[in-house]
Amino acid sequence: MREALVARVVDIAGVVDGRVKLQKMVYLLQRCGFDLGFDDFRLYHYGPFSADLADVLDSAKQYGLLSEMPGKPWVAADGTEVTPRSYQVPGDARDIAERVTARRLPGRAGEFAGLVGRLAKCDRRVLEVAATAAYVRRPEQSLTDGSLWRQVRQVKPKLTSSVTKAKGLLAELPLQ
Repeated sequence: MREALVARVVDIAGVVDGRVKLQKMVYLLQRCGFDLGFDDFRLYHYGPFSADLADVLDSAKQYGLLSEMPGKPWVAADGTEVTPRSYQVPGDARDIAERVTARRLPGRAGEFAGLVGRLAKCDRRVLEVAATAAYVRRPEQSLTDGSLWRQVRQVKPKLTSSVTKAKGLLAELPLQ
C-alpha cells in the first residue's frame, strides 16, 4: 500500500511543507534504492514529478493516513505567492504506516528513517535542485559534473544559489 509508505515518509519527517518537497523526497528516496512504487516521474516545472504520487497523496488523505493543512506561503520564481499544503500523519495511522514500511523494506527501516530525516531537514529549493540534478544524471546518462551542473543551472536559473547545497546533499546520498 503506497499510501502507507508515503505516510511513513511524512511521519518520520514530522511535518512536510508542500507537495513539491514531498515529491522531491520520494524521488530521491527511490533513487537511493527504496522502492516506494512510483515509476512515472518526469521532469516538470519544479523538478521530478509523479502524477501517480499526487493521486496517492489524495488517496492517503481519504484513507485517514495523512492530514493536510495550509503551510507556510512562499514566493515562486515568477513572483506569485504559493500557499502549499502541509502534511502530517494522524496518531492512529502511525502504526499502520510503520508496519507496512517494515514489510515493504525488510531490514532497511533504520536506513530509510535516517535518509528521510536527512531529506526532511533540507530546504525545498535545495531538494528541487538536487532532485533535478539526479533526474538529469540518471544511471544511463554519462555526463561530466560540469555538464550536469550547467544543465541544471539552465533548467533552474532562479535557483542557482541552492546549487552548492544541492551538490553537498547529492554527495551524501547513496544514489543508484
